[in-house]
Amino acid sequence: AWSADDDLAVYTRKTKTKYIYNSTDDVFKRASSNVGPSLNTNYYAVHPYTVAAQSISEDGEVAVDMLLKQNYAVNSFGLNANVMVSSCPKPESASDTPIELSFKNLGGYLRLFLYGEDVVVKSIELRGNNDEILSGSANVKIEQDAAPEITWVSTSAQPIILNCGDGVEIGTSAADATAFWFVVPPTSFEKGFKVRITDVDGRVMQKSLDSAFEIARNTVETMEPLAVEFPEVDTSLLLDVKFNEDGTVSDNGKYFMEVT
Repeated sequence: AWSADDDLAVYTRKTKTKYIYNSTDDVFKRASSNVGPSLNTNYYAVHPYTVAAQSISEDGEVAVDMLLKQNYAVNSFGLNANVMVSSCPKPESASDTPIELSFKNLGGYLRLFLYGEDVVVKSIELRGNNDEILSGSANVKIEQDAAPEITWVSTSAQPIILNCGDGVEIGTSAADATAFWFVVPPTSFEKGFKVRITDVDGRVMQKSLDSAFEIARNTVETMEPLAVEFPEVDTSLLLDVKFNEDGTVSDNGKYFMEVT
């Protein structure tokens, strides 16, 4: 279902127009000027507005930004993470009747389940083991009767980072593990992928799946619950700095570097 935070980039002309969802009328209403040369055959739309390029080609090819950073949401993907596209024939004549658009997801979904004792997750990075591109600039071909096609403009490996805000406290057992959703472009991970989990204290754990894995468009891939356990810290190597009343450093700590 749409929410009041949802918006669209609509192309009835070659430049985009912003439409914002109106929950009272259950319709998207125009929120910016509609300018530029008219499209001749089809209208197009991209959700959300911010990821879509300013202009589109006559045959429905548009540049989109597949987000590097996605935001955590409870039991779902984050706001604006799920890029969708739509197309419909251009009406033969002007009308006040709203145009109905049927949207198609660009990506698929990876759902991780994490659990651990006293763990508050700050962020999770997803990265392919074979330098797969997971985020960045891409060209998307939008067709009414076919699945959207993605062609990467970015040429270097890019991860996806799930931002968990002030932190998400995870369940303490596999039975009550906490779900984390990634929206992932259709990708064949030839050598698997890795996740890098960082907690609110800066501790890091990395886990790798080293076999081939595929995420197809419009499908959900769910991983078995993963226990989050951080390496033990050698307290003898901690930086123990003590200061004198005048602000100078007392020379009785253990340091990685010389302190003056």
